[in-house]
Amino acid sequence: MSTTEPFLTRSTSTKGPSPVFIAGGASRLEVATALGADLSTSIPEDYDDLDIETSAYAIVEIPGGVLAIEYSGYADPSLEALRQVTTGGRDAAVVRSNILVHYRFGCAKDGHIVFDDDEFAFVDPARVPRELRALFDGVRDLQGDALAVGLAMAEVVTGVRVTAEDLQRASNGSYYEVSSTTYLPDET
Repeated sequence: MSTTEPFLTRSTSTKGPSPVFIAGGASRLEVATALGADLSTSIPEDYDDLDIETSAYAIVEIPGGVLAIEYSGYADPSLEALRQVTTGGRDAAVVRSNILVHYRFGCAKDGHIVFDDDEFAFVDPARVPRELRALFDGVRDLQGDALAVGLAMAEVVTGVRVTAEDLQRASNGSYYEVSSTTYLPDET
């Protein structure tokens, strides 16, 4: 069994090609604040009717941290959100696969971006942090399942194991509107 095989099941457990945001050691409120979500009001189940400039995240606590899932595939957490939730020695990662075959992986530690690329599956391996290289090299072995590899790399970075049940619980839970969308990460 490959080191990413357990993630193949997890990568198919979300409603769609959503960005998955994992924050180790953070609270649900801290993640919601970083994403710009108001936890006091969830949106209706027919959230496909949101304005084109808005999106929504499901945000749930899991052992070791917080899991947030965006529903459209086009409203990634910004680099600032990654920095914000990782202050004080914490870690976070974002993984995205969408219908346009854009595979983002980004991670931060202690308020600093360690790696971020909107097409991580296709970057020069020398750019990938050493502790993630064995998993990164597995992208080709999985016939393109970059989401599974990204989830495995997120676990290495954050120390948070996201199960298929966690993904399903978040995906089926309440969603909270965010006021702006960030598809391609900012450059700062």
